[in-house]
Amino acid sequence: MSEKSSLNKKIIQRLIWSYIFPHKFKILLALLMMIVSAAATGLHAWLVRPALDEVLINGNREMLLLIPIAIIIVTLCKGVATYLHSFQMSKIAHTIIAKLQSEMFEKLMYFNIKFFNDAKSGNLISRLINDTYFLRMAIVKTVTGVIKDVLVIVFLLGNMFYQSWELTIFAFFAFPLALWPIKQIGKSIRKVTTTIQSKIAVFSNMLVESVKGIRQVKAYNQEEHEKTKSFEAIDQIKNYFIRSAFISNRLSPLMEFIGSLAIAISIYAGGVFVLNESMTTGQFM
Repeated sequence: MSEKSSLNKKIIQRLIWSYIFPHKFKILLALLMMIVSAAATGLHAWLVRPALDEVLINGNREMLLLIPIAIIIVTLCKGVATYLHSFQMSKIAHTIIAKLQSEMFEKLMYFNIKFFNDAKSGNLISRLINDTYFLRMAIVKTVTGVIKDVLVIVFLLGNMFYQSWELTIFAFFAFPLALWPIKQIGKSIRKVTTTIQSKIAVFSNMLVESVKGIRQVKAYNQEEHEKTKSFEAIDQIKNYFIRSAFISNRLSPLMEFIGSLAIAISIYAGGVFVLNESMTTGQFM
């Protein structure tokens, strides 16, 4: 194991035991709500079959009342569970970040003068504000999104296996096709995000130096020089943000195309099963 990966492992272990583990019960509650939300999503999909087969095709009047009520209850449960797990994870993330920022600031106060002479103010500010902001987004968006999406996939696949194992096997072939562009685009976005963080740190440092040294700037008529430097830094940050948008915004249309391709093939395959009477319309939907 390389020295860098060993260091990363130690950092992750420290983050888990010192900052995440104290919130274990709140995280378990959020996880439970994610399971409820994912189960409600799977139940929503399951209710499509009786809605079509029993109500629209067989004309079952009893189901005509029960299914809409069931859909409302399931939707309500999903909404409440989604709100609770989203709020809980946001609360945990903000608490962790506040603790990290407090400890970082406390540690800064006890460093010697040489450290502050050698370190750039902009870099310190960036670490304290920007880096912790990205960590907050990672906890709230990435971790929550990944866990919830995995649970939703599990419940939906379970429902699909129950309805039709043939179409479910086809879905497994579509997943790798969708994962490849997500992986590639995610890798590119991470590189750009790292560069953006470093550029913001440079710009923050430049601002601090310009403001602190404003007397020297004016004494030597360096206003134009400082302005040019700041404009170049701002332009670089802008270009990297545009590049990030250029990369990330490609994912949506690409996934829509892959999704439409999968839907088109599913409709054809499902249509064949329905016409051969080996599957009902509700099962297919």
